[in-house]
Amino acid sequence: MPKPDDIRYFVDADRRRPNAALVGEQAEELAQSIAATPASQIRRFYGDVLAIGRRSGISDEAICTQMALLKAKAAYASGRKQIPRELLKFFVSHAAAVTDRTSYEAFRRVFEAVIAYHKFYETKRPGN
Repeated sequence: MPKPDDIRYFVDADRRRPNAALVGEQAEELAQSIAATPASQIRRFYGDVLAIGRRSGISDEAICTQMALLKAKAAYASGRKQIPRELLKFFVSHAAAVTDRTSYEAFRRVFEAVIAYHKFYETKRPGN
């Protein structure tokens, strides 16, 4: 299992200024590196991420539990060669960084950016 990167969703201590590099350059770099991954494999994880946010009143502990489950699902998909190691690393790093509702919302925006960039860079397989 890859070691998580240190993710900083905010550039200030009071968590009011988002880290624009996460939804900009870093999301684009990841999308480029996973361009051969079918969008369906990425979007299935996005459905899980959105489901976390739809739960009203979800506790910070429950958010962390759901992120740990997302990491486990990514490890399973990576083991089956359905997603590349770079995407597994993304989920491992963000599962470690999300600690509450605010950081979850920041993660969701980063993942949205990855999906958007992936649509631009996605390489279609012959016959698709």
